[in-house]
Amino acid sequence: MSGCFLEDGAELMRNEYVLLTPLFSVLTAITICGFVMNRYLREEALAKYVLHHTDNVLVTQFKELEDALGERRDVEQERNRLSAQDNYAQWTKLNRRVEKLNEKVDVLSREMETYRRGRIDQYRRWIKYAVHGPQYFVKLWFANRPVLYWRGGLTTSNNWLTWMTAFPWGEKDSVTGMFWIVALERLLTVLVSFNEDVSRYRELRRCSSSKKDL
Repeated sequence: MSGCFLEDGAELMRNEYVLLTPLFSVLTAITICGFVMNRYLREEALAKYVLHHTDNVLVTQFKELEDALGERRDVEQERNRLSAQDNYAQWTKLNRRVEKLNEKVDVLSREMETYRRGRIDQYRRWIKYAVHGPQYFVKLWFANRPVLYWRGGLTTSNNWLTWMTAFPWGEKDSVTGMFWIVALERLLTVLVSFNEDVSRYRELRRCSSSKKDL
């Protein structure tokens, strides 16, 4: 494979059937990285990690709940050391404190969970925008830019193919950035799904063999 130059100075990689532009390798790398992040990035886990390590409000709420739980535990222990019959007045007073602390713990727990859930959803949206935003930008920005050109008889004998690969409004006899990104994403999805199916099949075979041995 050897290099050649177009009139505008952009270098192409030449072989018998296609001319690859430098954009081909760039978009391929970006698409693969984006696919891996979309498939394997756990937004929920990352959002929880960011929240629990950066949100001072949640830390304060957790401290209040922890203090209330500790106080309730101490009061319960003090109440349980008393006899309800022999120390009725004191036992009743401590029991009322326990009931009030139970209500306080319930309120704090609900408030903290509501706040926590809302912030996690917010962080998840931010993470999703940060991950997907650049991918959509690249897909739209390079939608009509050619990543490769068809050569020779391939273009004349397969007009339907060259028309499709020039989607949406690319140059004649070219493969546009949008078409290449979508096609590569689809190919990666098929390959990953196939690998998962093979893994499940092997696991089923292994389980079946184990049962036969028993």
